[in-house]
Amino acid sequence: MAGKNKKKKTGSVRQFKKRRVQVKARRRRSKRSRLVVRRSHLGSKLSSSKSSRSSSKSKTEKLLLKEKAFQEEASNLVRKEALLETTGERRKQLREEDEPDDNHSEDSTDQTLDRTAMKIYLDQIEHIPLLTPEEEISLAKLVQRGGPKGEEARHRMIRSNLRLVIAIAKRYTHMGLPFSDLVEEGNIGLMRAVEKFDPKRGYRFSTYASWWIKQGMMRSLSNHGKTIRIPVYMYDIIARWRRVRDALTQRLNRPPTRREIAKVLEIPVAKVREIENIANKPSSLNTPISLDGTAELIDLIEDDVANNPDSRAAEVLKSERIQNLLDHLDERERKILTLRFGFGEHDPHTLEEVAQHFNVTRERIRQIEAVALKRIRARLVLEGDIFENYLTHQ
Repeated sequence: MAGKNKKKKTGSVRQFKKRRVQVKARRRRSKRSRLVVRRSHLGSKLSSSKSSRSSSKSKTEKLLLKEKAFQEEASNLVRKEALLETTGERRKQLREEDEPDDNHSEDSTDQTLDRTAMKIYLDQIEHIPLLTPEEEISLAKLVQRGGPKGEEARHRMIRSNLRLVIAIAKRYTHMGLPFSDLVEEGNIGLMRAVEKFDPKRGYRFSTYASWWIKQGMMRSLSNHGKTIRIPVYMYDIIARWRRVRDALTQRLNRPPTRREIAKVLEIPVAKVREIENIANKPSSLNTPISLDGTAELIDLIEDDVANNPDSRAAEVLKSERIQNLLDHLDERERKILTLRFGFGEHDPHTLEEVAQHFNVTRERIRQIEAVALKRIRARLVLEGDIFENYLTHQ
């Protein structure tokens, strides 16, 4: 019995070992099959990505070639236009088409030429296709890399957004600069936007470029648009005021009041009045007002001082009173106050200028001035007067 039990145990051990070997073999086979499937999947993925890269690369190259051809065509058009202008044929064509009178001025001819050049420019950029978001990203990356392809991508991004400059320039017309100058400044801003655009930030190029375009236009308006310089931030406010005023005029069939404009803009009426004063074009005092051009606007303005004997007499009395007050000071104090406040025929001077005149420090001049003013004020208090009443005398 013991021998039979021993044989059974030995057989069961052998079967267990055999089964264990079979399980291990099956596991190895399944592992190999999974590796093969994974490798084949990765291979197909790599091949598909390579094919997509090659297709996108070929697509970009085709677009760049197409754009290069368009650039050559545009440059040819510009050359032809320049040739027409240099040879004088454009002027002849305009004269034949418009048939101007003999009194037609050179300024109006230049304006006509400017309008014609702008019309040609608008016709040229009208047919330039806009960029899709994917094209913007791919071209922006090429611009960042630089090189010949980057330069071509830069030109394409600029040309595809020229219409954006026109749209923004229309908001700032009639503010003191010709439309062509606004477009030129906007194009410079567009070029800077192309150089600084980062596609990784996630916004569209038009959103980013609008800021640079507006900045270029408003800086030029601030520097050259008006006889009196207007702060840059005021041009946006003036543009909003004009849009609201025109919209209300169209809706009400009459010019709107300041209160109506202020209600729409949600600002005080006094602010609307201030905007109107800034937006209005200043008139020259030398503007001719007669048909023969001999009379000017300045001739209609009354000289209050010259024509008013009472005010003239008051000025003489004030001058005498100032001289009487200064006579109570010593010569040095009298001279310092005369120079500092511009009494008599002198212009007001700064502490630094008076200090240089007397070859002393500014602090010393300030001390002498304070002592002299204290003496004058004490005298005026006794007479029921104040020194500030005489500071308007120049």
